[in-house]
Amino acid sequence: MKKAAAFFCICTLSFFMGLSSLFAQDQVNSIDSLIQKIHFYGLKKQSSVLFAHFDKTVYVNNENVWFTAYLLNYDKKTNDPSILSVLLVNDNDRSIVLEQRFLMGNGRAFGHVLIPDSIPPGDLSFIIYTNELLNGKPRDVFIQPITIKATTGPAVLTSLSLADTAKLPANGYRKVILKAASNEGKPIQGATVVYHIGDFQHPVTSGTVKTDQDGQYVFSVPASQIIAGSNIFEARVNFNKGVSDMRLVLPLAENKLNIKFYPEGGNLVHATQSTVGWEAKNADGSPLKATGLLLKDNKVIDTIETDSYGMGTFKLVPILASNYKVRLLGETKDTTYTLPNMLPKGPVISIKNAISNDTLRIRLTSKIPGKYYVMVHNYRQVFFSFPAEIGAAGKTILINLEDVPKGLSEITVLDSMQRPLAERSFFAHYDKRTPVDITTDRLTYSTRQKVHLKLRLRTPNGDAVKGVVSVACIQSNRMEIKKAKDIESYFYLEYDLGVAIERKIYG
Repeated sequence: MKKAAAFFCICTLSFFMGLSSLFAQDQVNSIDSLIQKIHFYGLKKQSSVLFAHFDKTVYVNNENVWFTAYLLNYDKKTNDPSILSVLLVNDNDRSIVLEQRFLMGNGRAFGHVLIPDSIPPGDLSFIIYTNELLNGKPRDVFIQPITIKATTGPAVLTSLSLADTAKLPANGYRKVILKAASNEGKPIQGATVVYHIGDFQHPVTSGTVKTDQDGQYVFSVPASQIIAGSNIFEARVNFNKGVSDMRLVLPLAENKLNIKFYPEGGNLVHATQSTVGWEAKNADGSPLKATGLLLKDNKVIDTIETDSYGMGTFKLVPILASNYKVRLLGETKDTTYTLPNMLPKGPVISIKNAISNDTLRIRLTSKIPGKYYVMVHNYRQVFFSFPAEIGAAGKTILINLEDVPKGLSEITVLDSMQRPLAERSFFAHYDKRTPVDITTDRLTYSTRQKVHLKLRLRTPNGDAVKGVVSVACIQSNRMEIKKAKDIESYFYLEYDLGVAIERKIYG
């Protein structure tokens, strides 16, 4: 009997070991399948990045706009456009005021566009795209905002102002006064005014009116219609050949703050410390420097704050049975902002320095021990994939980034069913740059004097490299920092992050 029992135990143990091995193999096959899917997705989504170097961002009428367009990651076999279209769009009404086409070869195009007198001063944007289509839309698009300024005094002098600045208008209507006058200061009667409030394509209200004998028009806007995101009053005044664009930010009846919380890794997890990023904005979207009280079950447990950019961080060990809120100091109302719901279990990922050079240190913690898979990828290619047993004590993992390309990548933690549980972005090889040495033959120059310029591109080790360069020599006040774009930041950050354009071009 003892021999039989021993035989039975051995057989049973062998069966479960085989079953465990089978399950482990299924998990490996499952992860391999996911890696293959990401690989195929990367092949499908392989795309070049269109960037254009404009000589400046501030122009005047009858001036040439010079540009050079580059198709980065250019691959002649997969994407070889032959035409580059250039549109100039008025940001005020989204109308196309200029359109030209240029030949493109070997992933590059260059040329110039003349800004005619017919385009009034204001904010505009160049939209450039190639003739290659993807799902019926241009495959590669680049947008460059610019400013056009007048060289002479305006033909029409205009202004927009509020009749009252009270937070709540007495009769429920916000009065906006428009005035139009000639250069001599005489009121212009009968000037055409086209206006809208909010987005041009989906306005809260819009219409066309004419100024009275005093060169004025008083708009009555229901205060209830003036809401966050739709509180910009824009108007264009036309008289003879004079055009003037104006905009006015209308005060909101209630400044509802926009407070958001971003737990590192995506979620708060019960009884596990997380770093929480938070953001504070006014109703109009402007950043808010704020100080708040972190509350647990309505009791203060910490004081937190945002910087001048409206962003800050704090640490928290949340407990499932409690609720967590933030109350801002200085608010007239007793308003609280609730933190996101937490998960009862799961991993928490933490990266102290997400901008790294050759090595990335990550910390994984799970209150309930479990087996997970960690993937290092950029949604086009998987660089590493490995199992990890994570417990309450936490585990520190060092990742060699030698085979990870420069730029943004992701750390994703998955369970055995390929479900992502936590994810964190990081930037690899921030220190790997191609220095450019620039020397001129002198420090000062006179008008139309020739400039002798020497350029040298080199690797971080000092070795010379070949490259393509476009150069613009401009007056310093012809470059607005908020509209300037550089090729490195655009390629490694703005394009991958999908940074929203300040002014919506497509509506």
